[in-house]
Amino acid sequence: MGRPDRAQRSLRQQIAANPGDARLIALSDDLRLRARPEARLDWRSYDQSDNLAISELVADLRVPFASARGFVGARYARATYRPDGLAARRITVDRPVLYGGYRLSDAVDFNGAISIDIIGRRGAGAQTSRLTFETYATVRPNDVLRFDIGASRYTFDSEATLAIALTATQFGASVDFQPDERTTVSGRISETSFSDGNRRFWWQVEANRRIFNKPRISVGYRYTAFDFRLTGRPGYYNPDRFHSHELVVRGAGQITPTLRWDARVVGGIETEAGSGSRVIVNAGASLAQRIGPRLELEAAYDFSTSRTQSSGGFERGIARLTLRARF
Repeated sequence: MGRPDRAQRSLRQQIAANPGDARLIALSDDLRLRARPEARLDWRSYDQSDNLAISELVADLRVPFASARGFVGARYARATYRPDGLAARRITVDRPVLYGGYRLSDAVDFNGAISIDIIGRRGAGAQTSRLTFETYATVRPNDVLRFDIGASRYTFDSEATLAIALTATQFGASVDFQPDERTTVSGRISETSFSDGNRRFWWQVEANRRIFNKPRISVGYRYTAFDFRLTGRPGYYNPDRFHSHELVVRGAGQITPTLRWDARVVGGIETEAGSGSRVIVNAGASLAQRIGPRLELEAAYDFSTSRTQSSGGFERGIARLTLRARF
């Protein structure tokens, strides 16, 4: 949670005292570039074990103001769902979004977004609309602690839930404790109400430690648990009780001055009430190539699976291409 406006003023003073310092000049140029408007075009393709083919295209424009202390933006997303890959059963979700954020003070930051999910089913006639939103506030009283509190309302991405325009309204909070620059311990909780009458309580604890700087490599442990009031509801995962233990490895670095990479590997065991334990794995990697000072192209792939036994579990792969431009 840095202050770009104050950082730029400080850099100007340092450059005035050291006019030949190339590092300071490069940092100042980067800050000025980040204060420019950014356009983003994002394409995703999902491959799932339930044979629901999903593709999504997103166009986004974000405009900083007040020396990048705040920002406003608009986004339009269109997702297409083809159960069993069949166009005859196609479902579309169009989502116009307005969003913004502002750094109220050194310690307080606020962000919010409001959108409308417009769900259309081929041959179904009228469309169904649902108001969705996401908002959260961040408070960092010092360099060691960070608190977040937020609320959101969202729709789902399965054929059964889209058919009834199921929504969930969630309230959550988190705390991050960073005793030094290499270590972070986090706790998160949320309670979610579903429009079909269901309710979920979820909590998670995680600890990470950076073990290398170049490249940046961290290792960690994560525990997740949740329970549902009602089970067996169609279209989304809702066991009575669930918990998982995971080991997390993350990495990021530069291959060349204009090419960066990012990766993660997570493995563990999940257990749900009335069922045995199974191994879970998820991993992801991305490459981002800067094309000139204002254009970047990123390619990424994410994979997750709990289908490590002969029955049960779910598997998903997501391919993504993102083009970012500043002007």
